[in-house]
Amino acid sequence: MAAGRSPDAAFDADGWAVRPVLSADEVAAVRSAVAAHLERVVDALLVPRDETHPEAGLDERLERIAAGDDPSLATLLAMSVGSDAQRDPVVAGLVEHPAVLARVGELAGREVDGGTVRVRCNVPSLPTRREPWHTDVVVDDGLPCSRVRTTCWIPLVEVGPGVGGLEVVPGRRSEAPVHQPMGAGLGIPEEDLGGAEPVAVACRVGDAAFLDRFTPHRTLAPSDGRVRWSVVLWLRHGE
Repeated sequence: MAAGRSPDAAFDADGWAVRPVLSADEVAAVRSAVAAHLERVVDALLVPRDETHPEAGLDERLERIAAGDDPSLATLLAMSVGSDAQRDPVVAGLVEHPAVLARVGELAGREVDGGTVRVRCNVPSLPTRREPWHTDVVVDDGLPCSRVRTTCWIPLVEVGPGVGGLEVVPGRRSEAPVHQPMGAGLGIPEEDLGGAEPVAVACRVGDAAFLDRFTPHRTLAPSDGRVRWSVVLWLRHGE
């Protein structure tokens, strides 16, 4: 533990907490970077541009494509953003954002020693892309991914109960529940989550949810037909 710091009591007990990290202008800058990346991908495709709903805003565009005649195109665009948009300097810089680093220090009592950043989108009409119950570290096996200690989830719109976002099962754990093959990846059966009641994470614009690496969480379906964009930081801690 870093000298002079102690973990936040709620984070230590529940395995998650919400804290403000970005200003409204910073969130707008990240949204602009994601939208610009989406435009570059669309421009590189052979599909006619008017079939990609260029008139729609960032929170509607992929849903209009997915709910129309081309869910495969919406999936392609979502995968492109999710695998490449983190290279934008505005997005990449979030892993070293002073407020993110400060909050991790306050909550977990350790300093950040690098991390991975990705952009995620939760499209109402693409249910197979939503994550089932899982933890971000499945087993502490000494490999690089097991060095992740804290996840920082930054929604780019306001989220909360009933509007889609993230749901967590509180309670600090010393290891991850057993995962099983689910869809294209791994997930935790609901009966193995324990007795705690799941909580839908509520975040205002600029807030972030910080999760311990063994805190179970899943993606909730948006209920209003709008895409839920977010940035996820998987953060490693120094010893």
